[in-house]
Amino acid sequence: MKKGYILTIGSIVSAILLITLGLLQMNDSKILQLPSQWLAIIILPVLIALLVGGFITRFKGFGVELESSLKTPVATLNLTASDAVADILGDEKQSMNYLSGLSVDKKSETRWLMFRSGKKNFYTLNGVIGYMHEFPNLEYLEIKSEAGEIICLLPTSVFGNSVQLHRGDVNRENLKRFIKAIENDNVPEEFPDTAITLKISSENDLVNVLKQLRNEKADFAAVVSPKGKYLGVIFANEVERKIADSVLTAKTT
Repeated sequence: MKKGYILTIGSIVSAILLITLGLLQMNDSKILQLPSQWLAIIILPVLIALLVGGFITRFKGFGVELESSLKTPVATLNLTASDAVADILGDEKQSMNYLSGLSVDKKSETRWLMFRSGKKNFYTLNGVIGYMHEFPNLEYLEIKSEAGEIICLLPTSVFGNSVQLHRGDVNRENLKRFIKAIENDNVPEEFPDTAITLKISSENDLVNVLKQLRNEKADFAAVVSPKGKYLGVIFANEVERKIADSVLTAKTT
């Protein structure tokens, strides 16, 4: 039902009440001896129409207080963080033999590479460079604990742009720091300005998710279940798109 239609109905009902009370006044009806604030009931249909139509959210006056039940934005309805988890392909950094056995399509589709924090003497500089070279569309590194809990996400831009990474022209000093931080289990502390440690509950509504991302100035965050299980990554631009789609869909229904 459109806002204008609701407001029109409310206005018509108020007009009918006005005419009715006017006729009663002309006939000296005892109804008009009621306290004056009750006569304000004449404007209630319009107020209700304004509330239901979303023109206002709250009214208080004439001894009457009304508040719309639609306190949350329409975009939050039935939309949670789990609805915006990015469907992107990733892989875990393993041996070079494993890498050589991957298909070209698999390498091209892989956008994140997972590392296990705390592993000693497992990741080598040339090994990581080799993986970056073979994954042309790699966007970020995902750091997990040995138990599989997400620790942080690190953009691959820390080591160079996509062209540089693909040709092996990486920032070796930063990559050495990264490997050392993996061994010392302190990647977020070693890269405080770039590591994304933000975790968002899968049940959180998207408007609050967007607020969190903006407050943290983060382009993406990890999504976890209520029990803390890692579910995937959520991107700010995708959250914005889903909210906009929800609003536009609601306005046309």
